[in-house]
Formats: sequence, structure tokens, C-alpha cells
Amino acid sequence: MRILYVYSGKAQPTAAGLDLVVRQQVQALTEAGHRVFFLARGRFRHPLVQNFTLPITPANLISSLPSKYYYNAQHRFFSQLGAWIVAGQTFDAIIGWNRQGLSLFRAANTRDIPCFLNCPSMHHDYPVREPNLGNWCWPYIKKQEADELYRRADVLLTASEYASYTFLANDIPADKITSIGRAADVARFRSQERQPKPFRAVFFGRLSERK
Repeated sequence: MRILYVYSGKAQPTAAGLDLVVRQQVQALTEAGHRVFFLARGRFRHPLVQNFTLPITPANLISSLPSKYYYNAQHRFFSQLGAWIVAGQTFDAIIGWNRQGLSLFRAANTRDIPCFLNCPSMHHDYPVREPNLGNWCWPYIKKQEADELYRRADVLLTASEYASYTFLANDIPADKITSIGRAADVARFRSQERQPKPFRAVFFGRLSERK
């Protein structure tokens, strides 16, 4: 299969978080023998990966603004660039990310290309009727744009069972949601005998409901 994968981040080999998830997904696709066309600000070096790399984009001109504007400008730019690529080439599937795929999926829908949307967090209207998308000006993603993106996606890839529930609670069809479980399975871990002493745990990362 020829798969277009669009991600507005750098996907650095040594990075964690979403960059790591992206690299794992692309690696899994190549291990399955698929040809991946990777559009991002970074590169993925593999014989089956063709890179469309733009480390610097027009969005860098507003990098001094608050992050919600800068990152969403990057999202919009890569989504539109992906749409232009779709218009000129043939693909069997499109993989994008939440808030990064509206123009991309619009173009893919016109050519009946299946669209897979990575959803790293919960539905924006959860709890139900309590939207957490702000009313900031462009280029921030609006509620109606997020809703359209969900509608245009053929499959929503959620990060946990809890995240899946938030989409179901907002009337997204169950057959459209697939949980890929990017969380730890606590059942795999067992306590070991240890000497009585204080137990200390340190967590670094974004605090959210699914975590």
C-alpha cells in the first residue's frame, strides 16, 4: 500500500511523546511492507519511506506568539500541504493527527481515500456539552472544524479506552473508533519483595484525565 503520513512535528529519533508515537507507527507500517510518504518537519530514514521534509515553514514567522497560535499555524500549513500532495498523487490510505488534518481529509474524501485520524486526547466536548476549545482567533482550531474533522475521518485512533468513551459519549459511532492503547498495562507489573523504606515516585509529563 501507498500511505501518506502527515505530522506537523519533527519526529526526532531521540524524542519522546508524540514524536515517539509517530516513529513507532511509521516503523510498524514499514515492517508490514507498506510504502510510506512521510510529510513532517523531520525525517524517517528507511528504504520504504519517502520523506517530504520542511524543517522551516511560514508558521515560523509567528513563533514569538503564544504557542496556541504557532503550533496551530503549523498544523494548518501541513494539513494544506498534505492536501496538495493528495491532489497530485495516488494513495491507498491517509494518516493524520487531530487538529492537523482538515484540509488533508477534505482532499482525501474527494478521491475516496480512507482516512485514519490519531486522537492523542479526549473528545473536545467531554464532559458532554462542555467544550474545551477556546474562542481564540485564527489560526486556532475552532469547534466546528474539529467536528468536521471527526466526521471526515473513517477511523479514529484513540489513545486509551477512556478516550474512546469520550467520543462515544459525543455520539461518534462505535465502529469508527479503535483504541490503540498508548498507556501502560498495569496488569503486566508485579510488586517485588523489598526492604521496608519510603517509596518515592517521580512523574514528568502532561497531566490529563487519561493518564
